[in-house]
Amino acid sequence: MKRQQYQYDRFLRGFESENLKWTKTILRGKPHEEILRVIREAQPDLLVMGSQGRTGLSRLLMGSTTERVVREMPCSVITLKQEHVIRFPLEKEVADIETHFRRGKELLKKQLMEGAVAQFEYCIRKDVLFIPAWEGMAVAYRHMGKKKEASGCEEMAAHIRKHLWEKEDTPKKS
Repeated sequence: MKRQQYQYDRFLRGFESENLKWTKTILRGKPHEEILRVIREAQPDLLVMGSQGRTGLSRLLMGSTTERVVREMPCSVITLKQEHVIRFPLEKEVADIETHFRRGKELLKKQLMEGAVAQFEYCIRKDVLFIPAWEGMAVAYRHMGKKKEASGCEEMAAHIRKHLWEKEDTPKKS
């Protein structure tokens, strides 16, 4: 149960909820019964609920928690398919990396190398495979006279490019 709570908390951090009053609840039992019980007690204005989107025989045999809840819900409900729930934090993370990368490039142009390195490091902490940040950091380090660090960044960019972006349909020698 603690592991599930940790994963759920980590997942929720990806959403903007500054102006919302919300409650997180993790319970055991029959899902539709527990959800309805909590909703009746809390009396919220809106429930946002994920849906697995089962169809056909699996839905017939297992039923749909979301469908059962929606039928009996005393408040408004928004349902999201699982892939939409996951996509939102991912899109936000990518936009965040792009923003810091642009700042890094701007700082390079202004010859503010330490600031540029900090922006590129942020990108790499978020996505260690983000080649443009490794390359930008190499440029900044070269301008700072830090040849060893610059070479390390260039090597990392080349390593990532070689192992992740090489054509997979290249014939292998036997």
